[in-house]
Amino acid sequence: HSAMDHYGLEDLPNFSFFDEMPQFFGEDGARSISKFVQQCKNSDYKPDILIIDTFHTATQDLDENSTKDAGIVLNACHEAMKQLGCSIIFIHHTNKAGGDRGSTAFRAAMDFMIKVEAPQQIGRTHKMYCDKLKDGQQWKERQFDLKSIDESAVIAWNELCIEEEKNLPNKKEFKEILINHMKLYPGIRFKASDLAFKIKQSV
Repeated sequence: HSAMDHYGLEDLPNFSFFDEMPQFFGEDGARSISKFVQQCKNSDYKPDILIIDTFHTATQDLDENSTKDAGIVLNACHEAMKQLGCSIIFIHHTNKAGGDRGSTAFRAAMDFMIKVEAPQQIGRTHKMYCDKLKDGQQWKERQFDLKSIDESAVIAWNELCIEEEKNLPNKKEFKEILINHMKLYPGIRFKASDLAFKIKQSV
């Protein structure tokens, strides 16, 4: 709520938060991803993006290094995306060395991967960069600080990021581009990746 107040938002009508984490591995009763998908379809709730935080809590009893187990998780993920018509973002931690955790099958299956690094020394900034992008050119590293606001936080991008973004179309132009594009295909449900690609073409 503190971050919402900071940005002048009264509510988040397009966001829904779920207390129970759907499981992508094994059959965990009411918490299985298949059960979650069915509940969404029964309620006519169709998310554009499903954010899973974290990957570990959504794959209990998974052997991360097993290619077989990885295949089960990825199949469940693809089926959920197909049934809901949405994209899925997993929040996942790296290993102690800062590399990928688990089977290489996970990286191979991802359309994009964004890596965020916390500062290792006092006075340094956080870093965010594109670690993989299947259909496009990887963008430059972004640096930012986290500003604490009560029990929440907001991102403060550094001046270099701000200067680079000045050369991009503004939010109103982005909105008009997307609306005009969707009008060309009435009745079609677009994925977030489709719209992001359209924005990329316009830049």
